[in-house]
Amino acid sequence: TTTVKACSGTPDNSTVTEDGTPCVLPFYNGKDEVSSCLDYQGKYLWCATSLKPDCSYDKWAKCKEPTSKPEVKCLTEEVNSGKECVFPFLSEKGKESMECLAYKGKYWCGIQYQYHNKKWGYCTQALCPPTKVEVPVTTQGPTELPATSQEPET
Repeated sequence: TTTVKACSGTPDNSTVTEDGTPCVLPFYNGKDEVSSCLDYQGKYLWCATSLKPDCSYDKWAKCKEPTSKPEVKCLTEEVNSGKECVFPFLSEKGKESMECLAYKGKYWCGIQYQYHNKKWGYCTQALCPPTKVEVPVTTQGPTELPATSQEPET
């Protein structure tokens, strides 16, 4: 006998696509049950917008990136200079951060929500959210530093 999955996926108004369509959660991607937006090769996050009878996605769309931002724009300098930091952002270890992170005596932030080794910059301290002073300088941060003259990928 064949076991049929019970689809419990329903539109979730708190998780929406770029055009405002609610994501249908949970859904199946292969054998994995998914209950939030999924990363696609570090390029974007996506979710199901409709399901097939087996609970896999029928249609999908890119998820809207979080809109939480500090009141004052936090800008980058040196690497990807002048870009706005995105808060929260995911570090290379997948941890969400609401402030700049210590790296080699400076602090860095993401310029997009999803971590990418070329989508970051050093924080302009006068403009950025307070960074915990007690955080020691660690090796947490981008593993590959892009050249300061290199333009970010689009």
